[in-house]
Amino acid sequence: MTGKFWLDKKYNNVKISKHFNLREFACHGTGQVIIYTPLIKRLERLRKRLKRSIIVNSGFRTQYWNKRIGGSKKSTHKRGEGADVRSPGVTIKRLAVECKAVGFRCIIAHEKEGFVHVDERKSIFWVVPRGWF
Repeated sequence: MTGKFWLDKKYNNVKISKHFNLREFACHGTGQVIIYTPLIKRLERLRKRLKRSIIVNSGFRTQYWNKRIGGSKKSTHKRGEGADVRSPGVTIKRLAVECKAVGFRCIIAHEKEGFVHVDERKSIFWVVPRGWF
């Protein structure tokens, strides 16, 4: 399932993969959502590798919402290609290392905030403490 949707309560729990629902990727400010299938597939591989749930803190963001929360002007969240994730019981370091192992090319560790940003950009872009990879 790839595309742009407006979320309605009756669709909140629509499965877009084995472990993820549509609502998990919806913009917190507007309810709109864009699903980018390669991101979802890679997150499923990450979940399988970790053998733990993945919580999506932030998926798609509209331009308005991204600006309001201080997101990057070039944010991949605005195309549905990025997500901020965490996994209960998994350190940020381990999560980042496992994200690399499943093929994410962009990994930004937010240790203090407790999540890792991943996205499907073409170029490699890592922001992690020295020695993690």
